[in-house]
Amino acid sequence: MELKAKKRDLKISAKNLIKDRKVPAIFYGNSLEPVALEVEKNNFEKVYSDAGYSHVFSLDIDGEKKDVVIKDIQFDPIKDFPTHIDFYAVSQDVEIEVETPIEFIGESPAEKTGFNVNHNLSEIKISAKPKNLPENIEVNLENLTEENHVIYIKDISFPEGVKTSLDENDVVVSLSKQQEEKEEETAGAEEKTGQETAGAEEKTEQEK
Repeated sequence: MELKAKKRDLKISAKNLIKDRKVPAIFYGNSLEPVALEVEKNNFEKVYSDAGYSHVFSLDIDGEKKDVVIKDIQFDPIKDFPTHIDFYAVSQDVEIEVETPIEFIGESPAEKTGFNVNHNLSEIKISAKPKNLPENIEVNLENLTEENHVIYIKDISFPEGVKTSLDENDVVVSLSKQQEEKEEETAGAEEKTGQETAGAEEKTEQEK
């Protein structure tokens, strides 16, 4: 994967760049001087859809290619398009820390006996050398049973050369009984109905 970038003319405001379907960015890391950049919005979105935050790709800065990962993206809170990007330079011999998506595979046997599966995490922060970065971290839901109703970080088998800074007792996925959830919903609805009834009675008394 490769993304072309240009050194940014700081006389042009970020607002005007965005109007021109370009995104302001910065390139830094690995003891290199930060460089202000601009990238074409459409080209960036294509690379981002494939690379996410955990894949190394080539950033071509005016003909000079650098290995990078996407470190951060700022989005417009209303229109949800990128307004600024951080590209982080990597070395193939140095570990980097990235957020990697979790892929839940299989099906929990407990779902067939009235349990819901709750995904407590959708991504995991991992550290690895660029060549060892996985596309995702697999979590097998078949190991989630009534007897073992929680999967922790310590239960995950990470690929060779990959580690995480998360606490080993952080919950990744867990089970809850459907009946318990329905009872909570019913109790909440009954409480609301009771409050509405009491309010109506009070209003009737006042009208008398």
